[in-house]
Amino acid sequence: MNHSLETTTKLIIRVLSSTAILTTVLLFATILLINQIAPLRYFIVRGAALGEQEYIRKKFDEAVASEPKRLFLGSSLLLCATRRADTGTDSDSPHQLEDYRFARTFDEKIAQDKIVTYNLALSGLLVSDYKRLLAELLEVGRCPKSVYIFVGFRDFIDNFRLDGAGSHVSVFFDGRSTPLTRYLPGFAGNYLLEHHEELKTVFLYYACQILHRPPQLQADGDLQKLEFDRLVQFNFAEEKRDRLMKRRFRNDMQSDLVAYRKRYLPIDSAKLDREMQSFESLLDLCAGSGIEAKVVFMPVSSGNAGLLPGAFQEQFWQRLRSLTQARKVALYEFPPGKDFQDSDFEDSVHLNAEGAKKFWQCLKEQTAISR
Repeated sequence: MNHSLETTTKLIIRVLSSTAILTTVLLFATILLINQIAPLRYFIVRGAALGEQEYIRKKFDEAVASEPKRLFLGSSLLLCATRRADTGTDSDSPHQLEDYRFARTFDEKIAQDKIVTYNLALSGLLVSDYKRLLAELLEVGRCPKSVYIFVGFRDFIDNFRLDGAGSHVSVFFDGRSTPLTRYLPGFAGNYLLEHHEELKTVFLYYACQILHRPPQLQADGDLQKLEFDRLVQFNFAEEKRDRLMKRRFRNDMQSDLVAYRKRYLPIDSAKLDREMQSFESLLDLCAGSGIEAKVVFMPVSSGNAGLLPGAFQEQFWQRLRSLTQARKVALYEFPPGKDFQDSDFEDSVHLNAEGAKKFWQCLKEQTAISR
């Protein structure tokens, strides 16, 4: 009797288990089918700067894998100067710039050795981010012999990227163990994009790249037109998409001194002090790790420099020179209006191809003098 009951119980459990598994499979299959048939909609919760996170991950992982002997640190000022000089063209897309990790013109014209420079520059970085990137490299045992630090006024005062003390670089490293995004399939083809709560901007096109589906867009909260345009563009055929992105990117980068004025002024003294302290810590980090550091102050157009009060510029130069001199670090300067004209810039901040070529030639002459 007991044996019969035990057998019956096992049979019931087995049937129920099989039914549960089958029900789960059928449920997922039904959701998948509905999602394939129904139009795809994205419900966007503002959050992760997804594109930037991928660029940071890719560049940092490559730097760790390659163990660079000579490292470039910088922002889009450096990215434009390196890629445009190397390729001879101003026709960049955001992907081409952010993925660019070479400095061939520098290697051939200035270094003239067999060491290939690794370019870890990323758009929107401030000096505090430079320090974070180098510190993380050292933490995983990658110690370059020399580091070139490319800075401009914007790398100390730009208010476009940071919110408080955090940035997309710091969030990337602080949140490594936490998934930044996840996709939740829902009925009627809906996808909810969740986010890391510390991040502020969504590059919506990233979701389209993953799912390869034309969207009908819905959003929680405000949605900037620029983000919507980028999302739509990424669903065209690849050639048309790239063409549109390049055109849109060039339009975005046209001289807009009104926008820069809002980002620079009024100058946040506390933030400037924090960035200067990070710059000082970066130089100390290099010295303490036996790394030869060199600082290059990037050219800036007269129009952009004209946004900044003369007294501020004078005090800024004094602090920069005094920091580098105290630590016996070479400083290569390109003060506004000295070697470059406004025609050398694609917009009021970033060098065009001709300006970039001129920049590396001028840097070659300065380094030759300092030897």
